[in-house]
Amino acid sequence: MTAAVEVADVWRSFGKVNVLAGVTLTTEPGQVVAVYGRSGSGKTTLVNLVGGLDHPDRGSIRVAGVDLATRSPAALSELRRTHMGFVFQSYGLLAHLSAWDNVEFGQRLAGVPRREWRERTAAALDGVGLAARAKHWPAELSGGERQRVAIARVLAVRPKLVLADEPTGALDHVTSLVITDLLVGYAREYGASVWIATHDAGVAERVDQVYRITEGRLTPEAGVRT
Repeated sequence: MTAAVEVADVWRSFGKVNVLAGVTLTTEPGQVVAVYGRSGSGKTTLVNLVGGLDHPDRGSIRVAGVDLATRSPAALSELRRTHMGFVFQSYGLLAHLSAWDNVEFGQRLAGVPRREWRERTAAALDGVGLAARAKHWPAELSGGERQRVAIARVLAVRPKLVLADEPTGALDHVTSLVITDLLVGYAREYGASVWIATHDAGVAERVDQVYRITEGRLTPEAGVRT
């Protein structure tokens, strides 16, 4: 089986600061990992590199067997569109579209057949607990609700790799755990690899494998789920 993600001796510096210093890890399909660390520790940089949004100074990154360094910007964009799903701290919702339409629009961009949009959208919004808010605009939703719509938009597409940067940062503790369990369940059902960059210890305790990042270096810690 091809690994979902292979990161080999990756370094990334900004100025004279080594944000990542020789990071190496491999994740498998169906596995949920948390990259756990404080703000500024390098976890967002690592997620951006795996998503092909940035490039390492040294080392290599493969996603589903594809060496990202060998792909053109257009090919990387296509890989992100068809294979990856991103959950950013900034939500990334379109203000002029309802929650429902935001989730549908994500499927349109990813090339999901139109006949499947309605069923997938309904299931995704119900899964994050927002079925009753489907017709509300982003401005009418709380920060936590907007984050849940952003997660629903990704899950409706059913990507094989989900990269989530602080996906529970705007949520209360109980909802954070519900969303984390939803991501874990998604990985199990669809054989997807899920990466969660987080500083939330509660999230880190509910995944398969935890990597603590400190001064640009990863230390594996015991996972909880198998």
